[in-house]
Amino acid sequence: MTTPSSSALEVASVSLLQLFAGPTMDGSPRGRLRLPEYQRPYRWTSEQVAQLAADLSHHQKQPRGHDYYLGSLILHQGGDGWLNIIDGQQRLTSIGILCVLAGETTLPDLCYRAPESMRRIRDNLAVLRRASLRPLLDLASINVTLVITRSEDDAYRFFETQNSGGVRLSGIDIAKAHHLRAVDETLQNRYARQWEGLGDLEPVVECVMRARHWQSLYWRELASKQRRPRNWRDQVVQELATATGDDGTDRAYQLALHDRVEQDWQAAPMPWHYDMRQPLQAGANSIRYLEQFQTLLHLYCPDSDGKNLHDRSWSGLYVKLVAQSKASSFLRKLFDTALVLYVGRFGDSRVEEAGLWLFRAVYSLRLSNEKAVRERSVQRFAHLHPLLDWLAYSYTHAQVIARLRAFEYAIRPENLESDNGTKRRHVQAVCSALNFELPHEKPSAELIVEHFDNALCRAIEQRCAQLECHP
Repeated sequence: MTTPSSSALEVASVSLLQLFAGPTMDGSPRGRLRLPEYQRPYRWTSEQVAQLAADLSHHQKQPRGHDYYLGSLILHQGGDGWLNIIDGQQRLTSIGILCVLAGETTLPDLCYRAPESMRRIRDNLAVLRRASLRPLLDLASINVTLVITRSEDDAYRFFETQNSGGVRLSGIDIAKAHHLRAVDETLQNRYARQWEGLGDLEPVVECVMRARHWQSLYWRELASKQRRPRNWRDQVVQELATATGDDGTDRAYQLALHDRVEQDWQAAPMPWHYDMRQPLQAGANSIRYLEQFQTLLHLYCPDSDGKNLHDRSWSGLYVKLVAQSKASSFLRKLFDTALVLYVGRFGDSRVEEAGLWLFRAVYSLRLSNEKAVRERSVQRFAHLHPLLDWLAYSYTHAQVIARLRAFEYAIRPENLESDNGTKRRHVQAVCSALNFELPHEKPSAELIVEHFDNALCRAIEQRCAQLECHP
């Protein structure tokens, strides 16, 4: 059945047997299926493929009534006649794996270039073969809806609002599609490989979302990714896709220092280009922006103290103070955002000094908060103490340090009553990492309230003084 919904859009209901033989509409061949290189890699797990096999086998065993519906496939028909798969490769590839396992000779004719796709296909086949999976398949009774458009923009608009095999597209997937279609067609594959080379973008997207939303002049609450995933997804799409400009420029906004020498001005170069809160343009600008902050996050907020050519001493200290800390994953995310925002503006020549004073401010919530530190309490803290603004609105490193040193907080003694409590363990971990001691081997809650922050400040000052002497 074919339905022409507009001059640029056609919809057809076909079986997989018809699709794999070469999709036709109104009896006219429409070309062969093709997987554009700029699409996201194949990522279904063997468990997901096995579940699809179980669903198909269950359907096959039922009395004949209706076909098994696999969902819609969104295809873009280019001028070369190929049908480019915009949405549907996860399901089609999984069906192809099941065809191989079932000994089916009719297969989807697709070419994979992404190493991750090829590796996942091989792994899924190996796992399911070891499990002796022999699915029941009848391609003639598996139905799909083809949505074919000659407009790539229309195809991606459908893509951005569809579910893929029951799994809703993430905000990052939609942002990727948005920016790749804004790139010149001849460069899409190159930028797709660049995007995939960035790896897991969830941490850096969380990082820039906090920096861009948590600002006092334009405060916006962030939805919880765990408790309100759909709201979080919509916020990511709005901030990093929909709200980006479309003039195709690649602009970097940054704090610039110019020294006047006689009658001329001399600009001081900055190692990084983009500012975390800057306006973004669709296409290369947003891709390179994410690439920069992904790089900074990996360099200065490592999970382990491996080789870090930029600042080994900070890398090791970060691991002890932050990465290995059980204080709060939510505090770590705020700290990472602040540190990356700082380095992006001021460089890394004094990152350890900035990092230590930022640590004192951010992790003060561990001792001042009445209860356990939660996602919501960190967002309230960032609103009440806009330390991201202190970084974004400062002109010099000295201004940043002065503002952070002036930060004050009160430690709640009732938080420290248990000798084995998490808050007391936090105090012990900080003392150990920065190599300082409190007046008593097992200080009381009152002693910690009276001495801990003063001792922490002295330890930071001593460490920074040593850095000045031995840069």
